[in-house]
Amino acid sequence: MEQAERDLRRQAFEPHAAPKQDEAAKLFKIEAFEEITFSGREEWTVKGLMPSQGLVVVYGPSGCGKSFLVTDLALLIAQGEPWAGKKVQTGSVCYVAAEGAAGFRKRIAAYREAHGLKREKLPFYLISAAPNLGTDKGDLEKLRLSIESRPKGLTLRLITIDTVSQVLHGAEENGSGMTALIANANVLAAHFKCAVLVIHHSGKNVENGARGHSSLPAAADVVWSVKKDEARGVSVVTVEKAKDEIGGLAFDVKLKRVVLAVDEDGDEISSLVVESITEVVGVKPKKAAGKPKPPPSANLLMACVREALGAHGREIRSFMDGPMVRAVAEPRIRDVYYERQADKEPNTIRTALWRGIKNAIDRQDLVAGVVDGERFIWLP
Repeated sequence: MEQAERDLRRQAFEPHAAPKQDEAAKLFKIEAFEEITFSGREEWTVKGLMPSQGLVVVYGPSGCGKSFLVTDLALLIAQGEPWAGKKVQTGSVCYVAAEGAAGFRKRIAAYREAHGLKREKLPFYLISAAPNLGTDKGDLEKLRLSIESRPKGLTLRLITIDTVSQVLHGAEENGSGMTALIANANVLAAHFKCAVLVIHHSGKNVENGARGHSSLPAAADVVWSVKKDEARGVSVVTVEKAKDEIGGLAFDVKLKRVVLAVDEDGDEISSLVVESITEVVGVKPKKAAGKPKPPPSANLLMACVREALGAHGREIRSFMDGPMVRAVAEPRIRDVYYERQADKEPNTIRTALWRGIKNAIDRQDLVAGVVDGERFIWLP
């Protein structure tokens, strides 16, 4: 055993390093077998579709109606009314409109008009800003405090974040930005003991699923995809993943236009609301899209990354409260890559390396993130 490891072991068990037992017991509570109980009364916020606590992902291409759908869902939770024929647990909702807050206000006005709610009060609260949830030094704590300041009363059931791209604040969707968002969303869900729903866009190829790193759907308890069926004039919601349940449920969502006013030019000002939701029978669960096959040239790059990790890698924290990973500064990969191709023209090598790293991140073979102002690369 190396001396450094012996020192760490000794320090870990020295009296001054040990935490107080009452603090440890509070943090890691032990329950005897006979004390372990389960209550199914509030396992779901929307029965069979959305857990009472956890991460929910709703994704789809622009214009598919996903934001209108989620707004309708959130408002029905606030009212305690069924959604898609499924029982909901009544509670308050906090909606973070990080994208298109003006359009969201119009959406609420249309909902009031369509449902005759002009004077009613609902436990529904809006934050029309884009907090930074894509880094470990972002706005998580400020957002938590803001949500804490809402009027107390009903249990908080749902926090909605609309959309993922806006709260990443430029952080990489294929790297540490996405993993930081997942960590931050889980912190919110655990703190408030509620569901956190994030609205996200699909990639250029809709069939390949949600845009960015696959860690988002993998970490989610529930994933819904939304697509527009132009021929039938409906949006189709498919439950691709459901916690402890079988996915594959699908719903046809019909939207209707609500006219709110007429502007000075005589043009109507309108928005959309959900008119009806119908469950579709006999839908099979969607098969996960296959991972893109890397080109032969990627083998060299991955070999260089592994060599650089072995020679120059160090342990870093991938994101706030996230796991430690062995990563290497990008220039160290460049040094190895250049050395292996010393007989080639430098500009050609530089372009190939830049493109290779970008494509590897897009394929999710590598993860990238900035730590202390320097870009690091690590294996997922």
